[in-house]
Formats: sequence, structure tokens, C-alpha cells
Amino acid sequence: MQSKNVFYFLYKKLITLYPKRFKEQFSESMLQTFNDLYKENQNTNQSSFKFITWTFFETTIGIIQEHLLYGGIMQTIKRFGLSALISFLLILPFAVMEIVNRRNYNEDFPFALFSFLWFNLFTVTLILLPIALNKWIKQNNTKSNLEQKQTLLTNPKSSLIISAMLILFITVPSLLSFIGLIPSETSGESIFVFGIQVPSIFIAFVFYLFPIMAAYIASTPIVRTLQSGGSLFAHPIHLVIVVVISFLFTAGTISFIIDQLPCFMGVQFCD
Repeated sequence: MQSKNVFYFLYKKLITLYPKRFKEQFSESMLQTFNDLYKENQNTNQSSFKFITWTFFETTIGIIQEHLLYGGIMQTIKRFGLSALISFLLILPFAVMEIVNRRNYNEDFPFALFSFLWFNLFTVTLILLPIALNKWIKQNNTKSNLEQKQTLLTNPKSSLIISAMLILFITVPSLLSFIGLIPSETSGESIFVFGIQVPSIFIAFVFYLFPIMAAYIASTPIVRTLQSGGSLFAHPIHLVIVVVISFLFTAGTISFIIDQLPCFMGVQFCD
């Protein structure tokens, strides 16, 4: 009997790790089921160790699955998928123009060019789309959203610190390079990103991701606040980071499209 009380207590503590909504709905029935199965196991003289081990393992897996379903991971996957689709649809007309208007020039399709264009649009969409949707679409279950546990990224203070560190990681070396404190060799094979010389395209891509991650992290508390019925301007510094980085990527994308527009229109010598 003593061992049953211990296992029951531990199992009760274990199911408190479920998301709050799931726990409120199913915790009592889960405890009752555990109690009934434990009694049945004892009556049949089966191994208690095997029963407890499997039950606790199965419950732990269930806790992880529920957090994936109710937590931010699934929302993040949806956010990435929708942003990728919208970005693809936005570049599709230019890809069609490229194929139709340049079909007689015997040129390879510029996959690198359109990958860069898609990536820029994907970045802007990834940052701004959730804010726009949660701003103009009425949100339900406001109370439950307010009661959700904050994570590192949804906490305004921690997300601001992380975003600032990512931005400083780029701006400080760029500033030092600009004023000449960091020597730069301008060889033909040099790769520069944000004014910083890097040894490879991969490193350049990693540096390119820093402002994107900063804006994404800064936007997370804004989205959460909007979902909870709060104001768009509840986190002004976060909003400034999002607006500035989104503007820079948008301006770069528009400038790139304007520069390549003659090629899309079919001008033979357009580079």
C-alpha cells in the first residue's frame, strides 16, 4: 500500500507537466485510470516495475507531444510554411517573365538570383505576417492565451536582450571596419557582408541570418501580446527593431527587382 501511495504521488506530479488546458481537462481521469490499472496489475500478480516504467515512459512521451501541439513549435512551423508559400507566390510572376521573355537567348535559368529574391521576401513575410494577421483578425480565447506560460522568446525582456546582442554582433564589427580599426584586404575573391570581410559564402550566409533572427525574436512578444488582446505598441523597442530590419530587407528587395526588371522584361544585354 505504501508503494502505491508513492507511485500515485509521483504520477500526480508527473502529469502536472502537461499544458494547462490539457491538464485541467484530463488530469482527474488520468489519475483514476492509473489507480485502476495499478490495482488490476496487483491483482494479477504482474511485475509492478514493468507497469510503472512503461506508464511513466508513455506519459512522458504524451507530455512532449502535447507541448508540441499546444506550444509554440507547431505555430512556428505553420509560420515558416505559410511565409515560404507566400514568398514563392510573390516571385512566381517574375520567374514566369524570366522564362517567357528570355526563352530565345539560350540561357540557364538564374536559380541563384531567384533564390536570393525568395529568401528576402521570405524574411519580410516571416517577420511581418504574424503581426499583421494578429492585428487585424479578431482573436478568440484571450483569457487562455494570457495564462500561457512565458518562454525565453515570448518574455519581452529576454527577447529584447537576445535581439540586441544579435544586432550588436553585426553592427560593432561593421562600424570598426568602416572607421578602419579592422583591416580589410580587397582582393578579387573577398566576400563582404554588412561591410565585414568573411572567408566563405557559408560564413556570409551565417552573418546574413543575424538581423533576421533578431527581428524574428523581437517580433515574438509583439505577436503574443496581440494574441492576448494587447496593443501593437506595447513593446516599442521591439517594434522599432522589427520595423527597421523589415524596412531594410523590403527596400533591398524592391531595389533588386527594379535593377533586374529589364532582364525580366526580356532585354538581351541587361546586366
